[in-house]
This record gives sequence, C-alpha cells and structure tokens, in this order.
Amino acid sequence: MAFYWRPEWHMKCFCYPCDLQDAEYVLMKTTDEFQEWHKQKVKFMYLKYSPQTDRRDKETLEDVDEFSLLRKNISFTGIQIRYLQHQSIRYIWDPNKRSFIVLRGLEQNVSCSDLHKNYLDGLVYQESQNRKLIYGPNVIAVQVPPYWKLLGKEILNPFYAFQAFSVILWFVEAYYPYAVAIVVMSICSIALSLYTARKQYTMLHDMVQSHNSIRVTVLRKGSASEIVSSSELVPGDVIIIPQQEMILPCDVVLMNGAVVVNESMLTGESVPVTKTPLPDICEAGNYNDPIFRLEDYKRHVLFCGTLIIQVRPYEHYVKAVVIRTGFLTTKGQLVRSILFPKPVDFKLFRDAKRFVVCLVLAAVLGFVYTIIISSIRGEPIPEILLKAFDVITIVVPPALPAAVTVGVVYAQRRLKRRGIYCISPHRINLCGQLNLVCFDKTGTLTENGMDLFGVVRAKNKNFIYSNEDLKMHVFNEDEVLAAMATCHSLTLASSQTTLQGDPLDLTIFRATNWVLEEMVSQARRLKRANPLIIVKPTLNSNSNIATTSGMVCRFRSGIGILRQFPFSSALQRMTVIAKNLDEQSLVAYCKGAPETIVKLCTKESVPDDFLEVMESFTQRGYRVIGLAFREFKGSLKESDIKNVNREFVEQNMTFTGLVILENKLKKITSVVFSELLKAEIRVVMITGDSTLTAIQVAKVSGMIGVKERIIRVKAKSPTATSKATVSWRNVKKIQGGELRGSPQRVTLSEDQPMQSKPRIHFVIDGPSFSVIEDNFPELLPKVTLYGTVFARMSPDMKTKLIKCLQSLDYVVGMCGDGANDCGALKTAHVGISLSQLEASVASPFTSKLPTIECVPILIKEGRAALVTSFCAFKYMALYSMIQYVSVLILYYISSNLGNWEFLYEDLFITSAIAITMSRNKAYEHLVPYRPNANLVSPQLLLSVLMHIALCSTFQMMGFLLVQIQPWYNPWDQGARACASNDTFYGMPSPQRRNSSGILFNMQWKISNYVNTTVFFVSVFQYITIAFVFSMGKPFRKPISTNYLFLAVLVILYLFTLLLMLFPSSSLDTFFEFVCIPYIWRIYILLMVVGHFALSVFLEEVLTNNHRLWNWLSRMNCPSAYLVKHKKLHQELQDDPSWPPVTMPTSHKATVQ
Repeated sequence: MAFYWRPEWHMKCFCYPCDLQDAEYVLMKTTDEFQEWHKQKVKFMYLKYSPQTDRRDKETLEDVDEFSLLRKNISFTGIQIRYLQHQSIRYIWDPNKRSFIVLRGLEQNVSCSDLHKNYLDGLVYQESQNRKLIYGPNVIAVQVPPYWKLLGKEILNPFYAFQAFSVILWFVEAYYPYAVAIVVMSICSIALSLYTARKQYTMLHDMVQSHNSIRVTVLRKGSASEIVSSSELVPGDVIIIPQQEMILPCDVVLMNGAVVVNESMLTGESVPVTKTPLPDICEAGNYNDPIFRLEDYKRHVLFCGTLIIQVRPYEHYVKAVVIRTGFLTTKGQLVRSILFPKPVDFKLFRDAKRFVVCLVLAAVLGFVYTIIISSIRGEPIPEILLKAFDVITIVVPPALPAAVTVGVVYAQRRLKRRGIYCISPHRINLCGQLNLVCFDKTGTLTENGMDLFGVVRAKNKNFIYSNEDLKMHVFNEDEVLAAMATCHSLTLASSQTTLQGDPLDLTIFRATNWVLEEMVSQARRLKRANPLIIVKPTLNSNSNIATTSGMVCRFRSGIGILRQFPFSSALQRMTVIAKNLDEQSLVAYCKGAPETIVKLCTKESVPDDFLEVMESFTQRGYRVIGLAFREFKGSLKESDIKNVNREFVEQNMTFTGLVILENKLKKITSVVFSELLKAEIRVVMITGDSTLTAIQVAKVSGMIGVKERIIRVKAKSPTATSKATVSWRNVKKIQGGELRGSPQRVTLSEDQPMQSKPRIHFVIDGPSFSVIEDNFPELLPKVTLYGTVFARMSPDMKTKLIKCLQSLDYVVGMCGDGANDCGALKTAHVGISLSQLEASVASPFTSKLPTIECVPILIKEGRAALVTSFCAFKYMALYSMIQYVSVLILYYISSNLGNWEFLYEDLFITSAIAITMSRNKAYEHLVPYRPNANLVSPQLLLSVLMHIALCSTFQMMGFLLVQIQPWYNPWDQGARACASNDTFYGMPSPQRRNSSGILFNMQWKISNYVNTTVFFVSVFQYITIAFVFSMGKPFRKPISTNYLFLAVLVILYLFTLLLMLFPSSSLDTFFEFVCIPYIWRIYILLMVVGHFALSVFLEEVLTNNHRLWNWLSRMNCPSAYLVKHKKLHQELQDDPSWPPVTMPTSHKATVQ
C-alpha cells in the first residue's frame, strides 16, 4: 500500500538512479501545487518503414519523410524509438534534447500554407504506416476495468486499511457484533463504490465508442482514395467529409467547402456553427505565412465528437486534414480530465487532514496513558497492547470520511431534482463560499430572442430616420436591406424548410421577409465558385420593413453568398462576400459592433453625429448593430474569393446604417439581483455588448442603484507620439426610455459596516481593460475591485477578468449560456452553464432552468452542504472524544465498556445519527454573511474544544460523584442490589466475597457502578451533541423539518431513558449494567439536563453568534490578515484622491 501511494519509495527501494537515456523506469512529478509522483516503464517501438529508406518503392524516397511529423517535433534518428505513456499521452525520447517530449498532433510547428501545399493530397503509404505506430490507433480508449482490478484499487485506500486493522483488533477482543457490522457495512460500501465506478466507466465507454470505429474515405498521395476504419487515421491524413450526418472521429482542419456542425458536446450551446475553409495565405498573395495555431483558427477546425449537420462543397467534395487523433483531440482531453481528474484542493479537506493529525496525537497520548496505567496495575502485556491499540480505533473513527461527504451527496440529489446537474460534486461546497458572481448579459440576464426595434440608414454623412416609426424607413436601392439579408451564418435544417442559427441573425433576417435557398447540388456540378446560398425577396413582400418596387427589381434574382467570414468575438464582427445575381457585381457586407464597424469605414461615409445617435439608443438599453458594405468594382475576382484574406475584404468600407434591437430583461433577473445584493454577494456583468446598453441593463436590473455613482474608465493605448492614458468621468443620469423591467433597490443589511464614501461602480470596456493590463498593471486590481460593468469583452478577456478577481481572494462564480463563456466558466471557482443539455463539459454545473434563479439555489445548497460537512465532522470528532474520555476513565479502574455498550454507541446511535443528521435542507433565504470555511478557525476550534471540555467535565463529575456515594463499594458489583423496594430506593445490600476478597461475579471489569454511570452520561451526550450541531438557521432549515433525524433522536432518547429510569433485569444483563439506586438515576438525569442546557447555550450564544465574532474580528484582526480585496478596499477608502475623477488623464505610461 505504501508503494502504491508513494511510487517514489518503490523506485528508491528497487531501482538505482542512472542517466535518463539509459533508464528503464522514469519517475515523473507533476508541476502543479500537488507535486504528485508517477512511475512509468520506458518502452520501445520499431518503425515499419525507415524514414531514410523506403523498402517498397524507390521512386517515392523523397516523399516518405519530407513532411514527417517526427522531424517537426523532435530530432529523429533511426527506426527505434524510446517512449513512455502516461495517462494516455505518449512521450517520445529526443536524443538531441536528451529528454522525453510530449507527442503532439499536426497543429504544432506547421504553417497554414504547409497544410495547403504539403498535406492536401494526403500521405504516402509508408508515412501513414509509421504514424500509426507512433500515434497508435485513433480511438479514445476507455477500458472498463474488471471488478477485481477495481477492488484492488479500492482496498488499497488507507481508510480501508485502517478499517481492516480495527476489525482484526475487535475480533481479537471478541467484539464480534460491531466487527461483523463494520465488515458488512464496508462490504456494502465497497460493492456500491465498485458498482458506481464500473457504471461510470461503462457510460463513458459507450459515449466515446460510437465514433471510435466508423468508415471514412481517406486520400492517399500517389494512389486512389480508400475507405478505412476511423481507428486507422493519423495526423496528416486527408479525409472526405460525407454528405450525411456523422460524428467526427478526430480533429480536422477544413480545406475547402463549408460545414455546419453542432458543437453542443463541447460548449453546451446547441446553436449550429458554420465552419469555413482554412485560407491559403500564400495563394492569396500574402507572404507573411503564419504558424497554424488552434486558438486562432477555431472557425476552420471541426472537433472530434461534434455532429456534422450539413456539408456545402465548393468543389466535388469537401476535404479536411486530420490534425489530432485519439486522446490528443479536444474530446480526448475532456475524457482524460474525467479519467484522471485533478486532485481536489478544497480547503475543508486540507483542514480535515490537519484535524485528523490532532486526533492521532490525542490517540498517541491515550496509547501511552493506557500502557502506563495498565502496567502499574500489573495487567498482562497482551491485554495491555489490545487496550492501547483499542484507544487508537476509538479516537480516529473509521466512519469519518463517509460522514463528512454525505452532506454533499444529499445536496447533489436536491439540485438534480431542481434541474441543476453537477459533474464536479466537491464544488458544491465551494458554492457556499461565493462572494462574487459574474453574469453574461445576452441570453442570461436578458431574453434569448430579440425584437427588431428599427433601422437607421446613413447616407451622405447623415442619419436618415424618423422617431415616429423607425421600422418603415428604408429607401429604394438600399444596401441596408441587402446587408441584413446576407450577413449571417444561418442554414436550413435537414427538412430544408426551417432556418436555424444565432437568434440575432434569425431576428434580423426574418425582418427582411426574404427567403434563403441552398444551392449545394447546383454548385457541385460547376467548377467555378458559384454561390452555395442565395437570399432573395419574396414575390409578395409584407415585411416589417417597407420595400419599394424599385428595390425589389434590383434584387429580383437575389443575392448569392460566395464566402463567409464567421462572427468572431475577438473581432466583434462578421463579413460575407456576395454577388448581386442581376448585376453580377461582387459586394462585401459586414455587421458587428458599431464602434468596430466605423473603424473599417471611410471617414466620408460615417455621419458626424454617429456617437450621439448610437448612444441615444444604447443608453436606453437597446442593442445596436452597425452595417457596412464595399463594392469591389474589379479589385476582386471570383476565382480569388476562396483564398482572399479577411483584412483585404474589410477595408475602405462604406458605413450604411444601424440596426436597433430590443433585448428585454428577464423578469426574474431583478429579483435574483435583489436577493444576491441583500446577501452582500457582489454581482458583475461581463458582456460583449456596448457599454451604454450594459449600463442601462445594470440599472434596470438593480445591479446599480438609482442614486449610486457610476464612473466610466477609458484607456487609450500608446502611439508613436503619445503615451498611454487613462481617463475617469462620471456617467450622467440617463434620460429617455428604459428597458422593460421592474428595477428594485437593494437596502444593505445592518451588519454591513458604514462606508466613508458613497458606493461607486466602475464601467470599463474590453479595449480599455487590455490597455490597463498592459500599461498600468498597478491599476488593474483597483479597477476590478470597483468594476461592475465590463462591456465589449472578448472570451479571452472574460477569462483574464475572472483570474484577476480570483487574485483578489474573491470566490468567483460565473453564469453564462454561450460558447463565448466557456473559458470563463471553466476558470471560475463555480461555473454555471444555462444549457438545455443534462450535462455539459463546459462547466461544473449545468442548469436546465433558462434563468439565473439557479444561482441563489446553488449558493443556498452550497452553504447548507458546507455547514452540514462541518457539523458532521464536529460530531464525529466529539463522538470519538466522548468515547475516548469514557474509556480512559474506565481504564483508570481497570474497567472498560462492554461489547453491547460499544455496539449501542457505535452502531445504533452514531451511525443512525451520522446518516440522518445531514438531511437538513437549505434555508429559503440568503443571509448577508457566509458560513465559516476554515475547519481550524478560532470559532470552530472553540466550539469543539468547549464541547470536549464540557463533556469531559460531566463524565468526570459522574465518575467522582458516584465514588462518594454512601452506598458505593468498589468491591461490590451491586448486580442484585435492587431485590426489594427498600434497597431499590436506598442502600444496596452487600455482596458475598471469597476469602481473597474477589467478587464471585468475574465480570466485575465491565459490570460496576462507574461503568454504568459513565455509560448513561456519555450516551446522552452523543444525542445532545447531535441535536446541538444540527440547529438550522441561518444556512439550513430548522431541525424540525428533518423528520427522519428527529424520529431517530426521539427513539434514542426514549430508549435510553427506558434503560436508565425503568431498569429491566433482562436488559441490564444484556448490557452488563449493575443495579444502582433510583435516586442516583435521577442525579444522572439532572446531569444530562444540565449538559444539554449548557451545550445549547455555548453553541447558540457563543459559537453561532455572528455579531459577536464580527466584533471580535474587527477588534483583534489587523488589516494585514484581511483578504486582499478587503485590504485594498480599506486602503482606497482612506485615500482622499480615489477615485481620480477630476483628473482627465490621471495616469500616464512612459513608452519604452
């Protein structure tokens, strides 16, 4: 077991160190904070064909290794390759670097032109065979291990090893009932664990097996194409994308045509995505050949596991180059994260280990005490050792791990019933610590669908629109309508009648009342680049936007879409190249963020009042989309469209107008924000929308109060003649209409300390955020501390912002609904995806609820689970210490608890309580403070130590008081002292002794006055502690709602009272009690009542007194011990110059 958990020990014992190139075994260590060791055996593979010598075809010698992947990744020598495999990833030995290098796919060290020039025809046979050996089969192999392997791994857990030690000890002591009970429970636990683990392996195996072996068509260089199994694919192979639906078996980069895919398996978003071919940079005349990076070219990559919905070929068929296979693919990496999860670094578990160490130290003290006391009394050595080891099993309860995690299990079940699914259960406890939650705007805070509010046309540097009816103002031969009809990524479903795509695109296109036709079959028969999609007006146009007969005549045959540059969150725009089928002219249409669009347009086409008009709509909460077009007039030929780069198309454009969309706020949004803000949980908006629109949504939703101050932070990047600057200005009160919604103002709780300055909110856009990050890093923490609205944020910026907030010691949650939020969802401590899928790999939590009401639900359940875990841990610690004290007291008189007394305490009381006490549900309301997450905090330590001291005091009280009773005789077992009523209420009769003074009943070591007294006192302490630690508010519902737990407590109380107050000879004999006077039973009951009253007082008045601990922390905790965001807030509150609104350019950076 030691070698299993410590492979470095095994290596040191059985291997000797040597040079890495001679090693037979390699010891690997992770570079994260866990520093885990792994042992791997070095293996060898032999290439079937030498890269330098082709044994089959001498004419193809030059082609065999010309583009060898090994030559791009490592310095390859010879046909023998040393490698090792760790967690399904291969490491290849590089003799020049003298180290093992991670084997990667084709996405490394290859340029875009290389993919077109060198790989478009496929691999030669020899190279493909070599790569099959190097990369192995293209399968995500999830082996379902047999039960005996799972059993071997399970029983090597230190917890079960300790249980085995305890069970052996109990059998030696003839403590058969509890030993058998523990064995049975352990067998059931192991069986359930094995069943669950195998079921998960089976489900994962079935999930990936569907595309592990499908038939695909592969092109071979110099030979005909062949149909092979997908398991034979290697990086560099060229496959033909079929017309029918298919789940992709590997990651491929699209070389021609267009493909519509569903990436919901990866992103949780079921909106179809259109993939476009990788442009040939050199063929387009751009000789700045970039290296292919997956992050930069995702729009051209089809990922493993995604579903192909539709294929649009430019030529006879659509070709794609395989770049990654097996576990190197995106889906393979996700499966690896499930098979080999990162160790949990939850603070509760780290603190629990420290606490267990303290228990072990207490066990060592008890061990030494037992040996000393028993040796003084002259007991046999075997009996001394048994008693000493028994102390260890008492202090460290075997059921401790299960008791701590049962609260999370109950919380996960409750979340599932409410439509919230979790793939990372340990994060439920983290939900209880959230003090900041970030929200995406569109589709998260607002409705998914949008309504077209109007269109504003621009002509001759002027906006032309009517405030009375924006929807009716479209002019003859207007390019606005053409841009609305063409600039989108919509596609027809398999039925060829239903449009599907982005909701924004659908809203804008449907408003034109045009129709979309896909001409895939016609285009396939033609060699030149004919349109695959045609949009054209209907014969009877009844759109919301009025059209004139002249305009319809101009576009009578429609507009063909020849090339799409899909929407990019980083660029904040999309573009299409289209052809007017009547005039046969090429035009580019572009739409996106207005401030981005105008940068692409000529100054002569942008109205002078552009900002004023745009802000007049955005400050009222409308979403504004800018439109532009460019007529090429011979500067672009149809034959060049395939490889033209985006930068050439998106220049010298003509600004043509604005599309105004209304995105209504969800009704529940303001209610949730009110609840979160009352609970003093900070809320932040991160959106790709415009700044003023985001500000208005923040105001209407209650994120920003009516009277609270808003400061806009704007940064300009440095130029050749100027330095980077940051400006601060107050945002004026917005006049005019507002979004529909019912804004609610939040009143801060009384516990919140008074602020010396009014509450302020920073508003910042993505470009300014990047400038501050690059030029003013010292400002970034301050900006994020007060930032409430972050607009125009790209996906990468969202991730950076989450990390920045985490660096300020915030426990950050992120709630979003789209693919653009995936990075932020994974980076946050708690990521919540609003997806209709039952489980999404994009985030730890997936909510079927389409609104943010899942956020307070998760926080409530997280708080309840966290408090439950702490209560269960405290109870198990108190249970072990109560029994520990009882046993040490009895050891002092050479006595002990009987087997059935132990069984009653361990099984019937503790096990029943530990299972049912964690069933308390979450409280309905969020309070303005969080539960303590530190198991070794003064508050929790004081609670545990006070209760240990109190329980020990009452046990010692019983131990001492019983010995001063007039009827007490250490040599009198009193077994039949209650034969008459006189002795029952008064003095027990003396017992006969033999000549040596030893009692005739040889069970005197168990049956004595002290044993019976200590047993009754301790049993009631178990029940009392369980009741005290299970109090409900403010994080859990009252104990009265946990009916099963209450029933258990009542039954245990009544049965124990029956044993004590109404003695029965049969039960006394069974439990090995002695008969004690009734008045002493009343005294014991009084001690029980006194202990109950004091326990409730200590827990409620001292331990759970939030205001008392807040006052103590403010009085005694210096600012140096505050978390970073509180410390920074305190410093800025004391700074009279913050925020520097009066300074137009408050900070300047020197250009290096």
